Order: sequence, then C-alpha cells, then structure tokens
Amino acid sequence: MSKDGRSIEERVILKMMGLGFIDIRADAGKEVGTNKERMKAYIISDLYHNVPGSLAHGVDASEILKEIHERAKRHGVERYVINAEAWARRSSEKE
Repeated sequence: MSKDGRSIEERVILKMMGLGFIDIRADAGKEVGTNKERMKAYIISDLYHNVPGSLAHGVDASEILKEIHERAKRHGVERYVINAEAWARRSSEKE
C-alpha cells in the first residue's frame, strides 16, 4: 500500500492510463491525422476504457492488468503495454 492507500498495481494502472492519454493527445493534436494515428488512439482507448469502472467497483488491480494485457494481445500491441507497465512500475517505486 502506498501513502494514498492504493496498491502498487492500482498506481501502475493509473500511470499506464496517464501515458495512454498522453499518446492519444499527441496524435489528436496533429492538424491532419493519418489512419494509423487514429487507429492508435482507438486501440489505446480500448485498452483502458473499462479501468475507471473496474477500480470503482473494487475489481482487483491484478485482474485489471490481466485484462489490459489480453486486450493488448488482441490488438497486437503487447510491446506497448509491456513497456508502459515497466515504466509505470519504475515510476511508482520512486514514490
């Protein structure tokens, strides 16, 4: 448990979502988006769109992470999620 009462896994998930929002914003801020950029934004949104409700309903963070990884596999973006989780874990350990 961290100082804010969240588990490390919950903090990791929230940081991963934050990173996803940064990526979406970066693509959305371009004046002319390509199909690839729009698809990336769609995939990132799909990875994380259930997270707030799951956390609010008390779903265990390890189950949420598992679901994120399963969605990533379906979309072929496992490396993106693995890297995001690794960064989020390193970042959470520093706090």
